[in-house]
Amino acid sequence: MPIQGDNESSRNFLKTKIGDNSFFVNMSWVQSIERTDNLTKQPGNNNIIGSLTFERANIDVYSISDLLKIKPEDQDIMTERVVIIRKENMRIGLLVNSVSGIVEIQSDLVFDVPSIANSSLSNLFESIVISDNDLYLSISPDFLSGQKEQLSHLEDDKAPDLITKSPAHQNGDATGGAGSNQILIFKILDSNAEMSKYLFGMSISQVLQILEPQEIIGVPGSLDFVYGLINWRNRPIPVIDLYKRMGLEDSQINDQTRFVVARTLSKGLIICFPVYFDVNVVKLPLPHEKLVLDSEIDMSFTKGTFKVEDDYTLVIPDLDKVVFKKIENLN
Repeated sequence: MPIQGDNESSRNFLKTKIGDNSFFVNMSWVQSIERTDNLTKQPGNNNIIGSLTFERANIDVYSISDLLKIKPEDQDIMTERVVIIRKENMRIGLLVNSVSGIVEIQSDLVFDVPSIANSSLSNLFESIVISDNDLYLSISPDFLSGQKEQLSHLEDDKAPDLITKSPAHQNGDATGGAGSNQILIFKILDSNAEMSKYLFGMSISQVLQILEPQEIIGVPGSLDFVYGLINWRNRPIPVIDLYKRMGLEDSQINDQTRFVVARTLSKGLIICFPVYFDVNVVKLPLPHEKLVLDSEIDMSFTKGTFKVEDDYTLVIPDLDKVVFKKIENLN
């Protein structure tokens, strides 16, 4: 089939389906789309499902469903296709359940995968694409060809490309401005849908928006405290489990959940995390006394813990540490 090229203002992607999930493939790598008539299935190593004869050569064909651990449902052999990828001297095939066409995307709607949401050891996906307000992962041919690059650890003194800086941060210091004398108080639902025994607080100057429940696109292989990504104002935002990141159990998302979109203070990078819907804004100063917790909370992710009225324990997360603190044991 004829291949459409990119231009400066837009890029072209092939939309494919694997199980119930849709993935994009950058058309600049696509050489051809073939039926599976010539596919010889002979599973091998590295998720190779077999080979296909193309232009007098045998090409290794990868099973994307095996790679992503997606179980195809109601698989229709008649719609299966092998997408032939060519990049420099490398040529491979991707077995997908179906192909639905080529989508033209404006270049400003194609983003790098936020580092905190990427696969834990490899560049499994090359980009995040926004099409009709939905997010799609674009599969990386480099990963499939075995050219794996280990994800650099996130360190305190480095600023990985987690997401575009917020406009407010670009115009001034995030610690100042309206709302700096107010704090957002919230709770989190644990895995049993019970409210946390702690209150959490964050400067309102860091909070950009509180959202109704959002559709999350998961990123296979991402870190265990990362839910995935949401589309916020035409940009992909990582959604993290703040509760789990701080050393507690998994939190839960349900119809009582709201999403807090917030930015780090030092670099103005944006993330999102789920909270219980009953959030409050409180003016400072708030009567309190310092409290040393003997609990399961990882205190390195906090700015401090305090006892406030009604004997509540207030935990102030350090969002910069939550995002940038070095991540150990990525595998």
